[in-house]
Amino acid sequence: MSLLANKRVLFTDHGLNLWLAERLAEGCAELIYFVPWIEPFPNLNRARIGAGIPGIRRVDEYEPWLDKVDLIVCPDNYFGEFAVDQRKQGRLVWGAGSAEKLELDRWYARQLQDKLGLPTPATEEIIGTDALLKFLEDPANENKHIKISKYRGLFETFKHESWFTTRLVIQEKIAKLGPFQEEQIFLAEEDIPGQEIGVDTYNVGGQWPERVMLGIEEKDCGFVGRVLPYHEMPEQTVAVTDGLSDFFRENDASTFVSLEVRIAEDDRAGYLVDPTVRAPIPPGPAYGLLYKNLPDIIAQGAEGIMEQPDVAGEFVVIARIHCQHAAKGWTAVEYPDEYAKNIHLSSYCVMDGGKHVIPQAHESIEIGDVVVVGDDVEALNEQIQEIAKSIKGHDIDVQVRAVEEAEKTIENAEKLGIDFWKKVVA
Repeated sequence: MSLLANKRVLFTDHGLNLWLAERLAEGCAELIYFVPWIEPFPNLNRARIGAGIPGIRRVDEYEPWLDKVDLIVCPDNYFGEFAVDQRKQGRLVWGAGSAEKLELDRWYARQLQDKLGLPTPATEEIIGTDALLKFLEDPANENKHIKISKYRGLFETFKHESWFTTRLVIQEKIAKLGPFQEEQIFLAEEDIPGQEIGVDTYNVGGQWPERVMLGIEEKDCGFVGRVLPYHEMPEQTVAVTDGLSDFFRENDASTFVSLEVRIAEDDRAGYLVDPTVRAPIPPGPAYGLLYKNLPDIIAQGAEGIMEQPDVAGEFVVIARIHCQHAAKGWTAVEYPDEYAKNIHLSSYCVMDGGKHVIPQAHESIEIGDVVVVGDDVEALNEQIQEIAKSIKGHDIDVQVRAVEEAEKTIENAEKLGIDFWKKVVA
């Protein structure tokens, strides 16, 4: 029996982690689901995320429930201060808390890496768009990655290859800043030739589990992951996780963590380029299948206790579900009940007996994932193909080439000494 049996859970989200809410709802007494929706002229789009989903009680306000729940789960960013405050009041919380600054404050993260002696990309802080444009116009600054902190909706990280190719794009992006153009802080990071690999796991008070997942993400396409003993990870990734243990302990974190580490071609060092201190997308939706004891991991973690994972298979394969129409329009999606555990939609509700993906302000075309877990990658690939064919919906396009794309990445990683397929000692 799950440790959440007979427990009431308050789940705060932005709509990206319904997979986790549904998973926890299977074994708890009641799951209270809240998404911030209030603005001067609110509409239904955020206020109906999660509505009608079996096992989930969607609420418009969370405050009345604080003294009625046994556990609070905050799997996404921007709930950090809320999590810290609730812990101070003696409530049990699964969430990053103040540790979310590792993801949301990129300049802080780079300074911390440097302080800890971890390989750190050369990074320049640039204040204001005038300074940024001058920086980008200089041919000496080509092939830099331009990033901002905190405001993910403004624009994603992009690579500046040359002024000619960047000039139109950057002008569109900075126009979103309005009168704050000269206050915005940008980071320009060196490009590190090499191969990116991820560590996808969780942390409880500075402790890492004995088994973690090494992952290959193919941007906007999918993910291939492998579960292995912590000590069998590449030394470059172990250096990063070991180096960050004290940070998570000092910030009293109990949270999912995904660390993108770039293995450099020249010195084979592992550079932490993008830390994610929340349920990652991908591979987060796979955790519901991968960790048979996921509710216990969260229940114990909220009390500061490390629950070791009971995994359902050695490999994870994810194919992202795209839908151009869903960026601005409501989209009805159908699939057989037999695949309900494998298909996870974001920002959806159930009405008229069916699932509807709700368009959001960020106009994403990525509406969910097809997830499979097992011990044979070829079999998992075939399963992905089968499940993808069963999904019905206007303009739906499942990125079934995830394994094929990942194989190229894995081959590149092997050239740098990272053997993704190696036999490990359990």
